[in-house]
Amino acid sequence: MKSDVILTLPKYAPVVVLGKEDRTWLYVRYEHEGFLVDGYVSTKFLKKIRK
Repeated sequence: MKSDVILTLPKYAPVVVLGKEDRTWLYVRYEHEGFLVDGYVSTKFLKKIRK
């Protein structure tokens, strides 16, 4: 299944993981220009950080 791109995240953009049902895609939330955008991002484009 192929889906449309909603938004391209800038490099090092912080996202909040909302769900991780599988190991290759995560359901995330990103704040863009004051709006919250939810969608899926491949894990190959993300890096885990600590606060």
